[in-house]
This record gives sequence, C-alpha cells and structure tokens, in this order.
Amino acid sequence: MPTIPTGNALLVFILCLIVGTFVIHKFCLDQFEKSIAGNDDNCPWKFVVLRYQTTPSEYLTGYSIYFSLMMLIFLATSIIGPGPFFQILKAVTAAATQSEMPTASPAADTSLQNYPTFPILVAFYIVGLNPNLPKALDFEISIRGFAHRMAYIPKNIDRLLNYMRFSDMDLQPDKLADAWNAIDLDRPVSPAPDLKSACATFDRVVLLYARAATMAGDADFDDTKDLAGNLDLEIFRKYRAEIQNVGTQLLAIHARLSDLPAPEALDRRRAVLTIQRDLIKNLEWLYVIFAGAVSAARGVGRTFDRLSAAGFVSPYPPAQRIPWDPILKATGAAALVVVVACLLAINTFLGKTAQTQIPTTTANMLQLLMVILVVHMFAIGQSLALRAKLVGRNAYYAESGSGRAEAYVQIFAKCWITSLLLNLVLYSPNLIAALSTIDGDSKVTQAQLLWDYFSPQLAWATVPAICGVMTSYTLDRPAGTRLEQAFSGGLQASAMAIAAILAAELTLKVSIEYREFLIVLYGGLGFVLGAMLPKGIRRHWDAQESYMPDKITVLRNAVRQYFYDIQQFSEWLNARSERLDGKRPLDVLAEDNGLQQLTVFVSSTRQRVAGAMR
Repeated sequence: MPTIPTGNALLVFILCLIVGTFVIHKFCLDQFEKSIAGNDDNCPWKFVVLRYQTTPSEYLTGYSIYFSLMMLIFLATSIIGPGPFFQILKAVTAAATQSEMPTASPAADTSLQNYPTFPILVAFYIVGLNPNLPKALDFEISIRGFAHRMAYIPKNIDRLLNYMRFSDMDLQPDKLADAWNAIDLDRPVSPAPDLKSACATFDRVVLLYARAATMAGDADFDDTKDLAGNLDLEIFRKYRAEIQNVGTQLLAIHARLSDLPAPEALDRRRAVLTIQRDLIKNLEWLYVIFAGAVSAARGVGRTFDRLSAAGFVSPYPPAQRIPWDPILKATGAAALVVVVACLLAINTFLGKTAQTQIPTTTANMLQLLMVILVVHMFAIGQSLALRAKLVGRNAYYAESGSGRAEAYVQIFAKCWITSLLLNLVLYSPNLIAALSTIDGDSKVTQAQLLWDYFSPQLAWATVPAICGVMTSYTLDRPAGTRLEQAFSGGLQASAMAIAAILAAELTLKVSIEYREFLIVLYGGLGFVLGAMLPKGIRRHWDAQESYMPDKITVLRNAVRQYFYDIQQFSEWLNARSERLDGKRPLDVLAEDNGLQQLTVFVSSTRQRVAGAMR
C-alpha cells in the first residue's frame, strides 16, 4: 500500500512533484504541437501548425485532456513509489539470469520515505526515455492521438477544406478586375475552349491570393476590409512566405498561358493539364491558409458564419422537408398509449373521487385522444421544420456539435404558438356549447367565459412545445442501441410529464388520481415518441442529410475520367444545362434515378481527359 513520506522527506517529495509537474507541462506544450500523422505529401495542410487546424476552444480542450492524462500517469506513478518497480526489476533480472529471485527487502527500503526524489525520475522517464522507445511501447503517442481527436485535429481543417472546395464564390467582374489589378497581372480575355476551366480556376486563385496578400501586407485590395473582422490576420502574416510563393507561381503560370502551343499542337493538352494542376495546388494552399484563419478567429461568431463572410457558400445542403412518415408511425404507436392510459384511468380511478377531470365517456375520451395526438403531431412537425431551417442556415449546432440554447428557445416558441392555436380550434366546440348555455346568467359573462377558455390553453400549450423541443434534443443524441433509445424516451417522458403536471397545477384543482393519470398519459406518450422518433427520422432523412454527399462522391468516382480537377467538376455540378431541361446536375442528382441519369449524361456529352482528377 503506497504511503506518503513524512518529515523532511515529505517536503522534498512535494518539491519534486512541483518540479516534475513543470517538466511535464513544458514537455506537453512541445509534444502536443507535433502531428502523429507524419508528413504526407498529399496532405495540403501539412505546413500549418496544429494550433491553427482547429478552433482555440477545441485546441484548449484537447490540450487539457492531453496534459491531464499525462499528469495522471505522472502523479499515480510517483505516489505508488519505487517499491513495485524494484520488484519488477528483480523479477526480470532473475528471469534473465535464470537464477532465483532474491528475497524482498523490507518495505521501508524502497518506500517514498527513503526515495522522496522518485517523482523526478518518473518525470525524466516520461520526457526522456519514453519518446525513444518503440512506438508500440510509447504510451504518449496514443494519448496525444486521442487528445488530437478530441480537439478535432485534423478533422476540423479537413472539413473546412472540403467545404471550400465545394463552395460557390462571388466572382463579380468588377471585383475580379480589382483583384487582377492588385497583383499587377492582366486577366486573360476570351480564353480558348480548352482554357475556360483553367481560367475560371485562375480567377478564383487570383481573388483569394489578392485577399491573402493584402492581409499579409504585400498588396492593396479593398475587398478585404469586410473580411478582417471574421479572420485571424496573424495567420496571413505567419504564412507570408507561403502566400508570396503562391504569387510567384501565379506569375509563372500567367507567363505559361501566354506561351502555350497552338491549339492543334500535340503537346498543348499536356501543357494545359500541367497549368490546371499547378492552379489547383496553389488554390489548395490558399484554402488551407483561409481555413486556419477562420478557425483561429476568436469571439467573432460561428465557423460557418465566418466562412460565409469570407465568401464561401456551399450550394449542396438540400432543402429538408418535414418527415411525416416517421412522425405518423410514432404517433400511431403513441395513440395506443393514450387509449390504454384513458382505459386504465377510467377503470382504476372512476368512483374513487367525485371530480377527477379524467374523461369518463367515449366522446370525451375520443376528443382528448384526437386533440393530444393532433397537437403533438403538428408541434413535432413544426419543431423539425424549424430545426432543418436552422441547420441549413448553420444556426442550430454549436461548435461542440450539440444544439444551441437559442435554437431550442426558437423551437419552443414556434411550437408553443402552433399548439396554442390548435388547442383553441380543437376545443372550440366546448366553447360554443358553453356560450349557448349562458342564457342571460348574470354571474357568467361572455368575456369571463372567453377568458376562462383561453387562459388554460396558455399553460397547456407548453406541453406539446416541450415535446417539440425534446424531439429536437433527442435527435441530437445517439440512438444506435436499445439502451440509448430507452434513455432518450425516458428523458422525453420525464420532461412532458413534469410539464403536464405544472400546467394542471396552474389551471385546475387537481387530485392525486389526476396527477397519476397525467404521468401515465404524457409520460407514456413522451417515452414512445422519444424512443421511436429519432431513429425513424434519421432513417427517413438519410437520403437528404447523408445520402446526397454520398451521391456526389459516387458520381465523382464514376465520372472522374471526364474532368481535370475537382474545381471543374464542382462548377459543372452547379451549371444549368439546356440538355437537363434547364436544371443543374446537382438538382438532377437529388432525384431518385439522378445518379444513373448523370452518369449516362456525362459519358455522352463529354470526352475523357488525360490526367483526370483523382
């Protein structure tokens, strides 16, 4: 059993822990900046330090995890003391010399009391010996790799790079003219047919280079004034040499365009292909620098808002519709819960109290069933519609990947208004019947009756509103296993049952039986919806949220031999064609047999190219 030293040994031990902690901290600061992926020539962001490959908050999270785990190992080993390690060493020595293991020394001989400087040895083992061990024995690499994944390194910059590759840019003629003037080059006029794609890419590279060079201090381009607030300008100054290298290569490419062989020359295609590849390479470098500047910007909005402000707007997110099919299926299953709850309440509580507020007739039960199901069904529909709209505007998810509180508030407000209006409409027969029975009763005025009818609905509309919010929340949770589904169902059941009881307490004098009825009714309803809907909706939305990007990948692989580069493919995907009835290939791709249509369309309208995109 580890024992903490006492007396002067304790003071030495604490000082050694402090020194060891400092050594581990400096070591972690240095090591965390090292990539475990190695230098891959195909990795466009290899020249960017890890700090700029993710957001500052995620980087801090990853480093905190890494440092904490390293400190945990250091402290645990230091407190255990040298005793167990001496025993292991003796056993290994005895095995190596094929001799009997020597008799163990007294515990005091290898305790921290006699070796209070042991933490120093542990620290220098971690920072000195461990990195020189084979990778299979180096625990630090595994911890660092895990921490990098927690910090979204390099996932964040890879995601931003792919977003930029498939984004539209605002290439207005006057803006392009200013960009070309800013770098003292003449824009190619009326390029030959085989140069149109290269010149379109050239325009994009020049616009980004003019912006980057201006923010690095090497050019003067007015377009960057609105960008400075959404980017970390330090990135451009740090990678000024890389930006200048792009400028040098653009000068060389511009000269090569002027010296291309004649269109009928055999080596012209190879020269054009080389220019395409060089432009794409420089474009990728600029993408990486802008991605780092977007990620490193502090306190200026969300990542995708900054991307949009920088001119990158993806055309690919499809419009999402309300998934009525899984909603109707889950509502059908929930109807059974409502019916069972009513029947149990009638048979269990009827007659026990004079006033239970529990429906006792078939007509009342059917009305309650219809109102609850219809209102909750439409509340869920409105919740999912607004959620999809917020996701499309990049206003739903926080940087951590979870839903934003503001988004949930908006969903609650919309569901509450929808539920209030539906409740008023569906319970209007009760109001009409009540108004027809006043018959001059001076004690009950129409205004009072209207208020008595309207005011309870203000409270009861919160129940389906909570249902809408919890539906969006459970969609953000994992639902791959039965346990996860049951947990989501339990969360939604609890939230809806609590909301129903609070609404009842605010509007009625309720009995214990009625509270139990509400728990069974709304708890069961919430459990079914929370357990069934997320999985059903994910399955239904797969074609829109996941299948569309997969279609783009499959299409790109199927027709890659017809395009020089990813930029040309992206531009073709968004260009309207008369042969497609004025549609974009992207629009056709969203149709049921769009992939097959476009594969045939490309093979019949384009020629294979040498050195096609990879």
